[in-house]
Amino acid sequence: MKAIRTLALAALTIAGTAHAQSDSNTQTVSIGGSADRICTLGQPQLVAGDVLNFLNQSGGSLQVQTLADPVTLTTRAARVGVTLDAVCNYPHQLRFETANNGLFSTNQNPLAAPTGFGAAVPYTVDAQWNGTSATFFANALLRQRREQVLITGGAFAGAVTLRFTIAAGATNAEANSPLVAGPYGDFVRIWLEPQP
Repeated sequence: MKAIRTLALAALTIAGTAHAQSDSNTQTVSIGGSADRICTLGQPQLVAGDVLNFLNQSGGSLQVQTLADPVTLTTRAARVGVTLDAVCNYPHQLRFETANNGLFSTNQNPLAAPTGFGAAVPYTVDAQWNGTSATFFANALLRQRREQVLITGGAFAGAVTLRFTIAAGATNAEANSPLVAGPYGDFVRIWLEPQP
């Protein structure tokens, strides 16, 4: 039964080919589409071996393990590297923004801190993406929003790499000043967006 179906199909194919060769009408069908301009940015992942004085990451949150040295009460050094898988299919830029321009005490107005005490901690962010790099310094001198833009080339897929570094003894007061007790924080936002 299987052989008969194959034979009949072969006969139809031959007959169809002979008919098509004698037909002089031709039609062209155009097929097209468009790819939207899209950038995607994945969740941050810790870089193995690039963690000093940071607890494990929890979602999009990074927590310094010990911000103040228990003996000197000044800032203890900390560093963490994170990557974010990313892809952008058009010329774009990487923009990152700090909401506070440093890690600020959430309990203390930095201007009202006792004399000789720090109420904010500066940090740096080293960013790499698409063969370009930039360093951003959140100096903690004034609580304000600050941003930096990294202009990149065309379409690219890879990982955005960010390294956050807090220097030992860094405060918004004099170097090695003790820190006012309490929680400190900042928000860093990252965008992949069209070039201007």
